[in-house]
Amino acid sequence: MNNAEILKLARQTGVLLSGRAEHEEAVKRFSKLLLNQYKALTRTQTEYFDVLDDWMSLADLAKSFSCTPQNALKMIRALEAKGLVTKTKLFRGSWAFYYRRK
Repeated sequence: MNNAEILKLARQTGVLLSGRAEHEEAVKRFSKLLLNQYKALTRTQTEYFDVLDDWMSLADLAKSFSCTPQNALKMIRALEAKGLVTKTKLFRGSWAFYYRRK
């Protein structure tokens, strides 16, 4: 769905009553946020989501996927942005953030 289709739908449904530029920009920003929120998960994000059935730290995830903790953090942040992951600080030998799917 592109911006023109979104604006047309907003006008048809009565969400966008005015054709003022600032209102159109607000609808575009809102639709972008909405579309990004409900975009399907990538294959890698799905694999990370499936593994998070119990609390895991970034080090645990990096070890499971043979990557660096920074790469694991990128995937976790993407899942957090979609509201799919819970984060808490736990002590298991040392203090660290642990993640689990909701």
